[in-house]
Amino acid sequence: MSTDEFILELVKEARKTQEIQWGTSEHSDLVWLAILMEELGEAARSINYENLGELQQEVVRISAVALGWLEQLTER
Repeated sequence: MSTDEFILELVKEARKTQEIQWGTSEHSDLVWLAILMEELGEAARSINYENLGELQQEVVRISAVALGWLEQLTER
């Protein structure tokens, strides 16, 4: 499995986890932006504490949120 494939699998799994946790997400763009900004804040905290493992997880979550937002935009 290539690095790209591995990363995409991580994002897909994170997206599935988000759907299980929160259900199907139908939000306004402003809500999606707020969710994304919250995840970005957690990534920034990971950088401040120099926690590379947590940072990687947060970047995966950021990607999964962006994917969810893109899914909804595409469905519109």
